[in-house]
Amino acid sequence: MHKERAETANGCQGLLLDARGAVLLLRRTHRRDGDPRWYEAPGGPVRAGKPVRQALARGIRQQTGLRVVKGMVGPLLVDGPSRLYLVGPLRATSVVTLPRRSSLGGPPPFDHYVWAQPAELHTYCNLTSAQLLWAALRSVRGPAYGRAAGRFRRAA
Repeated sequence: MHKERAETANGCQGLLLDARGAVLLLRRTHRRDGDPRWYEAPGGPVRAGKPVRQALARGIRQQTGLRVVKGMVGPLLVDGPSRLYLVGPLRATSVVTLPRRSSLGGPPPFDHYVWAQPAELHTYCNLTSAQLLWAALRSVRGPAYGRAAGRFRRAA
């Protein structure tokens, strides 16, 4: 099996879905210009030479308190500087716990989370991030997600 290494990715994010098909998004504490639509999928940077999936599991654990065990990181959905993977399935009893402090002891990097329905992504994310998530959802859930999301793309 091919092991992906950090030479080709700067970061990684996980598409975490609940039983209703909602996507877990985190809001950064320090947002650009106070933009309320500064939510993103959990993940983090990839250290040079380290496996991308290991970095993803570490980032999700640090940011949400959710434990990602071997076999939960699914296929690569979107490739690029920041890779997006399907993560799950999550248990119905999974509880998101945001960190109280950053790893350096400062304020927490995220101050809020939301389980957003696909049609709501554009209200929580900037358009580029929402389109990336819609594309990932279409590859996982089928073209029906693309049709619903497409209306918002044209209107934005």
